[in-house]
Amino acid sequence: MTELVCEQAIRATALGQKAYRIWSREEAIEQLNRRLADKDSKVYHGGPYGRLGVVVHTAESDLVPERTIEWLDHHEFGPFSQIDEAYILFSYQALMGYPVAQLRIKPRSMTAAS
Repeated sequence: MTELVCEQAIRATALGQKAYRIWSREEAIEQLNRRLADKDSKVYHGGPYGRLGVVVHTAESDLVPERTIEWLDHHEFGPFSQIDEAYILFSYQALMGYPVAQLRIKPRSMTAAS
């Protein structure tokens, strides 16, 4: 589990300032890729695991589920050495509940055994 947030907006809000981030498609994809790459670089204890999944939660008001899912629909993240699947989970939306979408992960390249 990780979170997609605007750290600058959080710092400004903590100082009592009003802050609002307007996200572009490119920024959202870049930040999601950073979070996934960070999770992929971790050492997970207790394995080996058959599969590794990551959930990225966001409550960013500008990342409207319908638009954001459309942005991500044709983008592939990775490839990663450990992550097999990833999802973006949005905060509660009236009439929708908690929207969630699976992110596309590039398959790992297969190497031939010598």
